[in-house]
Amino acid sequence: MDFSESSNSQWYGRYSWDDENQINQGLRLNGNKILTNVEQYMGANTRVLSASVVNEARFGYSRFFNSAGRELAFVRNVVNELAIPGLNPGTPVTWGIPGVGFARYSGFGDDSDGPYANDNHALQFVDNVSWVRGVHSLRFGGEVRHDSYNQVGNQFARGNFTFDINATRDPALKKAGGDDFADFLLGQIKRSEAAVAIASAKFRAVSYAAYVDDVWKVTPRFTVNLGLRYELTPPWEDQTGHLITVGIPAMLNTPQVSDPALHPYLERQGSGGFYDGLNLVWPALQTRRDGKLGNRLVKTDYSNFAPRLGFTWNPSPKWVFRTGAGVFYSQDTGNPRFDMARNLAGRVRFESIDPTLYTWDTALASLAGAKATVKRPYAFANLYDRKTPRTVSYLFNIQRELPGSTLLEVGYLGSFSRHLEGLRAVNEALPGTTPILQRTPFAEFGRIQLVDGGANGNYNGFSAKLTKRYSAGLTFLAAGYVV
Repeated sequence: MDFSESSNSQWYGRYSWDDENQINQGLRLNGNKILTNVEQYMGANTRVLSASVVNEARFGYSRFFNSAGRELAFVRNVVNELAIPGLNPGTPVTWGIPGVGFARYSGFGDDSDGPYANDNHALQFVDNVSWVRGVHSLRFGGEVRHDSYNQVGNQFARGNFTFDINATRDPALKKAGGDDFADFLLGQIKRSEAAVAIASAKFRAVSYAAYVDDVWKVTPRFTVNLGLRYELTPPWEDQTGHLITVGIPAMLNTPQVSDPALHPYLERQGSGGFYDGLNLVWPALQTRRDGKLGNRLVKTDYSNFAPRLGFTWNPSPKWVFRTGAGVFYSQDTGNPRFDMARNLAGRVRFESIDPTLYTWDTALASLAGAKATVKRPYAFANLYDRKTPRTVSYLFNIQRELPGSTLLEVGYLGSFSRHLEGLRAVNEALPGTTPILQRTPFAEFGRIQLVDGGANGNYNGFSAKLTKRYSAGLTFLAAGYVV
């Protein structure tokens, strides 16, 4: 929609919508289906305030729903039919077939991923002012954005069972022989993994940004571009009150750390009783809910200033030199924070290690009951003192006009990035031949998956481009890049 209010005011509006359903059937009912629904509203007004000042105001609202589940979701509750002790049948969105894998044969059942359902909303207001004053072309403005990130889902919602040559090995032959399918027929499970429940989070965040930019024509042949942007994007806050992270006092690789003060602990958002309203317990873990990490469990970074600086110089009509640099931030996404919501889903892993051998009846039995008991959980953590990932980019470019309507351009583009996020495995057993628990720093935990911000990146690129203009609008372009 376009509407011209007057010669000084123009309005624009748009609505878009999309709906998509997809199902990929499997030969053994272990296919998947995807539902996507999107809506977007947008409005804008450009208003001329004077001969030298123009204001542009925009707003936008987006809604995105996406559900990725299994073929039997909402159709058939296979987990309930199998009645494996301790394995939660789950809600209809989780329905499907438990995964069964073998060391030497093809497995069957659904894979361990999903379901995942997102229902996200974003509301944004932006205002920009352009002001020409003498040799200065100023732009300044800001934006406010409210995000709602609602997600349910988990891995191992239907359970996953792996069979290896374990119980059927022949001890007389130095544990040789045996067959993993024979272990399956005997019900001797090598590894069992399951989630107590489906994870759920209702994240909210309000972010702000403001900027000022000046294109200053110092002389007819020399132009300076100066700019500064500030961004305040606080971490997500979960409205359920159930978000849990793992506090890690020290990164240690020492087996069997004896000092309890150095052991990781579970920290729940808010204050009060840690287990209030929860349907599972971790009897071997230290727990806290003292409010010291706030409701977000991740510290807000207030240092996100992004300066920009650039120069353009035309020493003669045939030469142009350009250089510039700027700081750019990669702001928060939802998935790394959603990992912490999966702690309450209680993902566990049980390994059959002599003399303890698990069967269908015993592998997940500890999860049965009004409150599931989780031992040695696979836990998820975010770094509290998180710094926003950032990139510093810089470039240098030269253009030279050659005879015969030919233009040569050579340039360099580089950048370096800091505080990039990645997954780090904490509490891994050290190499050795003794039992795994004896080589693990903190025996009460399984793996702790930490979203760490210690990665760096660098990029350097060189380019050359030759453009030849012919008659009748024909142009020939040749380019080359070196990275």
